[in-house]
Amino acid sequence: MKTGDVASVKRTFLSKERGTLSEERTVLAYINTELTFLGVVAVILKLYFASAEWTIYVTAGLFVFVGAIVFSEVRKIKKIRLKRQKIEKEEKGLRV
Repeated sequence: MKTGDVASVKRTFLSKERGTLSEERTVLAYINTELTFLGVVAVILKLYFASAEWTIYVTAGLFVFVGAIVFSEVRKIKKIRLKRQKIEKEEKGLRV
């Protein structure tokens, strides 16, 4: 393999790897935002509606909803990591 070809393959590999790492960071940021939102809403419900019984149901519903979203985001992260591992295997196969 020529030097130019090796450099091109390395650039392509690094570009793909940066892309998958960027996707992973984005998903983790989504999870962080969702959990922060849930915490803020729970505190607001506790402070302002402490005597209302319905806040328990609202909070439980929010926990279930956000939990489902976080679960789906975690599955996305697993897919992204598998994609990155596949890219790394291809790179090792090229012996660059």
